Amino acid sequence: MTFLLLHSVVGATPISVSVPTLLIEVLLFGGVVWLMEGFVFAPIRKAWRERDEAIQAGLAASTATRDEAEEARIEVRSILHEARTRAQRTIDEAIAAGNEVRAARIAEANAEFERLLTDARVQIQAEQAQAAGQLRAWIVDLALAAASRVTGATYDNAEVRELASSIVGREGGL
Repeated sequence: MTFLLLHSVVGATPISVSVPTLLIEVLLFGGVVWLMEGFVFAPIRKAWRERDEAIQAGLAASTATRDEAEEARIEVRSILHEARTRAQRTIDEAIAAGNEVRAARIAEANAEFERLLTDARVQIQAEQAQAAGQLRAWIVDLALAAASRVTGATYDNAEVRELASSIVGREGGL
């Protein structure tokens, strides 16, 4: 069976189509498509699928790694915060202990200062009393020598010396 196709062009020659040839061509085309599907398209689709799976696996691994890194970062921050807190607590305890030692040393120094001051006052009073006694004896000697020169008598006896010493002590404040 032969079909004639006519062109709408004026003066065109009719084309004839052979059905057995068309059938063979369709079968050949189907065979080529089937062969290409089996040997070309299927491996390409398989490679694309494997590539897509590898990309998805990489993305999942990347996301998991990013999540792990974020968790590690949070844990590091927590550890650092805890370490800073412990370090600050240790510093505060050391400062408090240092302040206690300092206060104890200041108290000891103040007590030692007070003791030395008291000892110095006692020593000064003793030296003042000794100096006053020496000065009183010198004044008594001077007064008795002056009285001896004025009166011409000697006043070298112990009772006179004691009387002169008590008068100098009472009147002179020594």
